[in-house]
Amino acid sequence: MAAVSMSVALRQTLWRRRAVAVAALSVSRVPTRDRVLLCHPGWSAVMQS
Repeated sequence: MAAVSMSVALRQTLWRRRAVAVAALSVSRVPTRDRVLLCHPGWSAVMQS
């Protein structure tokens, strides 16, 4: 049972890292003026959930 929950936790961690990497890549393509909007504190809260 512990092995199953461990693999689920590992999968979630990898999925979050991938999502963060994709978000960082998309933000880097956005002009600086619009990037400020994405750096809003509320956006980081969404990324952490």
